[in-house]
Amino acid sequence: MKSQLWFLYWAVVCLTYRTSAYDSCKDIYLADNRNSNGNYVIHHNGNAINVYCSFESNYGYTYISKASHNSAVDMSLLFTTRDFAKIRLRRSNGEQREVIVENLSSFKSSSTLYFGYNAHTSYQGPDSRNAALKPYLFLGFLPESLVRNYGTQGFRAAGKDFTFSNCDANPNSYITFYYNPNNASPGRLGIPIVS
Repeated sequence: MKSQLWFLYWAVVCLTYRTSAYDSCKDIYLADNRNSNGNYVIHHNGNAINVYCSFESNYGYTYISKASHNSAVDMSLLFTTRDFAKIRLRRSNGEQREVIVENLSSFKSSSTLYFGYNAHTSYQGPDSRNAALKPYLFLGFLPESLVRNYGTQGFRAAGKDFTFSNCDANPNSYITFYYNPNNASPGRLGIPIVS
């Protein structure tokens, strides 16, 4: 069973949490005869983190709850591959959507994804005007070293490349997921991608 990082389960699901001393959904899956999908509490450096574990075919996905905004997350404990991630968003009406994201087809052999918690090493990173929205989860597609020019950038979602021309030489191939525990207004919004 491979484990995969998978961002943001924005809903706070009102079910009973199973308790454990596990570090990841992978640990949960491998223990106790392959546990079922559900809400769990994992622990990183003494911090309890509310997650939803989803075990599907050959992968386990860890959705980090917005309710865990006070807990530092050690992202390196949550994945075994950096080839793709699954993003699930929950709308206020309860509707959920999810998509597999990965690097552009043309960059798959030269770069893997980066997963960070309040960090974006080797990536442009979020705009400092949005600091009031912290903490954040960071998903980087193309590092600065690959895109410090005016070429094509973007990411791949649901098997399709979404690209944009880099007109200002800033590497902008990343997604930032803010917890925004204080419901602050963004200081700067991102630019939509048109493909």
